[in-house]
Amino acid sequence: MIIKSSKMKLTKNVNHLIQEIADKTPSKENLSELLKQKIDEAIYSLDNNEGISNDLAMEETKNRYLKYFN
Repeated sequence: MIIKSSKMKLTKNVNHLIQEIADKTPSKENLSELLKQKIDEAIYSLDNNEGISNDLAMEETKNRYLKYFN
């Protein structure tokens, strides 16, 4: 139950962040079709609980780019 709640919170936070970015973009027409497609794919993925947790993403990033975290 805690994991499901955390996923829902993360999804809401990411969706909110994406919306903030979209709001700061002067016009959706200025986005490339590829960028629009990638944004839609990201939202779909999060809505279907296909994302990974922030903790896991940070761990993978630190492992991949260790020299930047010292």
